[in-house]
Amino acid sequence: PAVSVKSIQPFGEITYVPGCPPEILGVIHLKGRIEAIVDLRVLLGIEQREPMREDKIMMISQDHVRSGLLVDSAEDILWIHPDQIRKVPSGFDKTVQAFATGVITWKKQTAVLLSPELIMDRIQGASQ
Repeated sequence: PAVSVKSIQPFGEITYVPGCPPEILGVIHLKGRIEAIVDLRVLLGIEQREPMREDKIMMISQDHVRSGLLVDSAEDILWIHPDQIRKVPSGFDKTVQAFATGVITWKKQTAVLLSPELIMDRIQGASQ
């Protein structure tokens, strides 16, 4: 949901923090705050790759906790009627299913709707 997205930033320098779980790439300095950056590919069990200049950092917030998600791209904000949301197919990867709340068709492709609450719960659990 767009209400959870606070901003979308261009990819910048990420400072590695020793001892962090593998999905946490490190931290960035953003508007006077130190923010943890999570590699969404690692979190979702998708093939990991080195971050690229074209990547984006999507800052999300849930229950007053903020974190950045490294994403391949951010293209649009959509208004989605609840009738457009379908159940996550049982054939989807189990790791993706753990964070998905549904799927929609967008630009003739299947797009997975991810839950900021589930993502943040996982991040908080991993860092404890």
